[in-house]
Amino acid sequence: MCEVPSSAMTGTVVQMSCKETEGSPPSEYQWYKNGLALLEKTGTGSARAANITYTMNKKSGTLLFNTVTKNDTGEYFCEASNGIGLAQKCSVKRMQVDDLNISGIIVAVLFVVLVIVPCGLGVFYAQKKGYFAKESSSQ
Repeated sequence: MCEVPSSAMTGTVVQMSCKETEGSPPSEYQWYKNGLALLEKTGTGSARAANITYTMNKKSGTLLFNTVTKNDTGEYFCEASNGIGLAQKCSVKRMQVDDLNISGIIVAVLFVVLVIVPCGLGVFYAQKKGYFAKESSSQ
């Protein structure tokens, strides 16, 4: 079983997990991105030089991105193997990494300021002038 989010925002923490419970001895896990095996981060300087943005734990089956980037967009799957029998793979799942839509946020704020606020002020002014006052009917 693989858990891969379908989408993420750049700069966020993303954890993928892979689990197989039937193997004996316990399986080790290998993650793949776009069909290529991911390297295990060893903690040496060479991992940084290769622009590795994740930490893979082959024993637990986790793949952790501390700060996901657009370059991490791709199709992921995991393979579980314990050296006995055939390795088991989960289905390929795509993760899309997108930037925060700053321009969309700016447009929304401008919409509020330029449309909704004047409308609210207009209603407030009209109410203060008595346009919404109920007429009393005399009997």
